[in-house]
Amino acid sequence: MSNFRVGQKVVCIEGSRGGMLVKGQIYTVEDIIQRYGKTYICPVETPRDIMGEKGWLVHRFRPLITPEQDIALFHALCPGLPVVPPAILKPRVRVE
Repeated sequence: MSNFRVGQKVVCIEGSRGGMLVKGQIYTVEDIIQRYGKTYICPVETPRDIMGEKGWLVHRFRPLITPEQDIALFHALCPGLPVVPPAILKPRVRVE
């Protein structure tokens, strides 16, 4: 099983040939399926194949980390530091 959920924003960390998946692109999880003993993510933004199926192995994605999540983790690790309002932060995408 995976740690992904329907509706979650994810970032592609391994693109595909033909450009159907683009490394660094943000996608929305439409469905998570088990097929042939493996877990697949079905992004809303990708088309179905000619057989009507869609889905990419989960290793091609990671969760999108928002600045708010990033800061919350930092403050949990370093209590007592001043809080910076999220409005002054610019969102970024981490590509590993």
